[in-house]
Amino acid sequence: MKAAKRLTALAACLLAFTMLCTGCSTITSALGNIFQPHYDTLEECFADPEIKAEIDAEVAASMAENEMMDAYANAEARAEGNVLIYDYTYANTVTWADESERRMWNNTFLEELEAGRSQFDAVAANIAEMYALEGVTVRLVYRNPDGTELMSYDYANPPAPVYYASVEECMADPAVATRFVDEFGFEEFTGVASGEGNTLVYALTFMVPFVDATYSAQDAAADLAAYCEENSGAFTVDFEELRAVVDADPLQIRYDFYDYDGTQLYSHLFTDTSGSVTSESAFSAPAAAMTLEDYLANEDIARSVQDELNALVDDDFSIAFTAEGNTAIFAYTFGDSYDFSDEQVRAAAAEELAAAIELQRATFETMVDQLQSQLQLADVSMRIIYLAADGTEIYTADFQ
Repeated sequence: MKAAKRLTALAACLLAFTMLCTGCSTITSALGNIFQPHYDTLEECFADPEIKAEIDAEVAASMAENEMMDAYANAEARAEGNVLIYDYTYANTVTWADESERRMWNNTFLEELEAGRSQFDAVAANIAEMYALEGVTVRLVYRNPDGTELMSYDYANPPAPVYYASVEECMADPAVATRFVDEFGFEEFTGVASGEGNTLVYALTFMVPFVDATYSAQDAAADLAAYCEENSGAFTVDFEELRAVVDADPLQIRYDFYDYDGTQLYSHLFTDTSGSVTSESAFSAPAAAMTLEDYLANEDIARSVQDELNALVDDDFSIAFTAEGNTAIFAYTFGDSYDFSDEQVRAAAAEELAAAIELQRATFETMVDQLQSQLQLADVSMRIIYLAADGTEIYTADFQ
């Protein structure tokens, strides 16, 4: 089994953040050379064609110096009143698969932009002090190549992040649920993602049978527990997105594992409380223990046992081996040469069989112990049934 690490769609956001300070000191320097006291606002200053041309040249030079021309098709500085606006246009279109991914991009970007506040506040303060202007602020605008505005961040009045009220609300969008499964890249499961309150639930079903006659449900639970712990980094990567779009604490991610036939094998719960992740088994529906009957459900094992028994028979009787739960059942059927139609004959035969079985009791009890030990089963018992050719029961003995 392999837990793939899911990639988030934050590349454009993080790339854009590297441009936050591009041109800040450049524009301040340019304005320092040409700004005149009779300009009452930044907008009046930028309206001068010569001043605007010099500022644009400075911004272009700064973009080239910082090797950001591949990331942005255009970057310019302009002004509205006393608002200094940095307007960036991406070289490549930024898109989102669904609303949750859009909110993740938006909210994470807002956090990154707020982290740069001190630098832009300094630019605004310097301009205000140097030229006796009041209310100078900075706004950042990001656009797609077609001019569509993706983000406008005004440091004087920053937009609020947009959150879902719960994980369940987030995952209610089928497109979101599908993306969470597809981006994780599970290899051996079919997966379904959903939300329960503030828990993201993955229902993972093996594409081929996982438990068989030699690999029990207990084995599966132990191995899946180790699998979850060993791959905890990959399993908890979704917390990054959940934290960005869901305003709740704690958040949880639960992995429910099911065998091919729908039998639940294991459940594991990760809890993120204020960024600290804990991990524990959350198996609320233990799988039933394997029984001798389960082992014999494997056709290869059943056939092997029956072949060995068939080698012991002759025309006098046949042997069939079956099981009910943990009870091994050996059914001996006499051939047609034995006539048990008379009730007294059947009674006499039963007495003789009982005496013969009692002599072999220790042997049969040893067989029971061996079955329990070899198959690691509890409460194994054995039943010996003697039948007439027509199916009439003659004698039955049980051993614990």
